[in-house]
Amino acid sequence: MPKIFLIRHGRAAAGWGESADPGLDAKGLEQAIQASGAMQAMHPMPIVSSPMARARETAAPLAKAWGCTPEIDARFSEIPTPKHIPANRKAWITDILSKQWDAMDAALQAWRESLLAAVHSLKGDTVVFTHFIAINAIAGAAIDNGSLVVFMPDNASITKVAVEGPAITLLEKGAEMPTLVG
Repeated sequence: MPKIFLIRHGRAAAGWGESADPGLDAKGLEQAIQASGAMQAMHPMPIVSSPMARARETAAPLAKAWGCTPEIDARFSEIPTPKHIPANRKAWITDILSKQWDAMDAALQAWRESLLAAVHSLKGDTVVFTHFIAINAIAGAAIDNGSLVVFMPDNASITKVAVEGPAITLLEKGAEMPTLVG
């Protein structure tokens, strides 16, 4: 039964409403190093990352320690902002955080299904660097909860799930924080 370690990216250099793809700020870089340290005690395993800068930068210290190159998989990327929303991204994300997946439009539901398919496609123990809503979508599927947000994973927290056949099991939620959308 493969174990998947979902690591939320470190703190971004810009908030949700300020930049679509910021890298990490100084604290985010420290968090990336701490997450790497927590994982280094384990045996090296494949690393997969969202293509977003903040996820790739969070993955970098662990990839360097294990001497590997992360596979970039867009299915683990940030929840896509609808094309008609770009100027109001912060208001849009704030509005949907309290909603259910079945209330989302077809494109967002397809993104979630693609994300869950990506989890099922992993063949062995894997570390995945991803995002707040992606981790929540996976954890929600594991506990059969249709909310967009089922817990508040902190930056660089490590959430553990297991995949067996069609089932995803939540083994351990990562450290939580009261996230404010920036």
